[in-house]
Amino acid sequence: MSTEDTVQVTIREAKDILAKQSVEDFVKFLETRTIELEKKDQLLESVILWHFFEDTMEKFEEEDYLAYAYSKLISRYLLLVDLSKAKETYEKSIKKDLHSFHLDTVRTIYERRTETRTDKEIVEIGKKDIFGDFTTTVTSPNVLFENNTQVRNFILNDLPEGSYSITIFNHKLENTEELRMTTETLEEYEVISVKEIVRIE
Repeated sequence: MSTEDTVQVTIREAKDILAKQSVEDFVKFLETRTIELEKKDQLLESVILWHFFEDTMEKFEEEDYLAYAYSKLISRYLLLVDLSKAKETYEKSIKKDLHSFHLDTVRTIYERRTETRTDKEIVEIGKKDIFGDFTTTVTSPNVLFENNTQVRNFILNDLPEGSYSITIFNHKLENTEELRMTTETLEEYEVISVKEIVRIE
């Protein structure tokens, strides 16, 4: 069964549970399925289910569960580094005047992330191996930089010598860029001979 089929089957089963059982059972079922998807790194599919959950709770006017849905959606979009969708969902939750401990916490995380004046974030660092291929050695150090010069200084001062490929996410432009640099120092040269010419006039 494809992932798309799995999502559609889950939605049908969830609707059936909601029709025959309680809202609490419906919520528990969807939570279990989204956790299973996220363990397989299927965040996009998880987002689809949380949108289904959001739409359903909207129809039932269940504000507590609706706030929970928005908190999940904002946090998932942040994990996907889709800041435009995170912003859209954040603003909708504000407009609907939804509040819960979990939603307020996630909104605070979103606000802090977007209000920072620094916008360059290292998301992956690859180091060139003996075969000339780049292999991922370090993921994001959870540090934001103002410009590429600061990124270079971080690589130069905080990582061992080597050739690196650095993937940077630009939060302002919402795109990724690659920076390549080498921090290896040249080997010292041994002086073999010195030839000196003296001219006498």
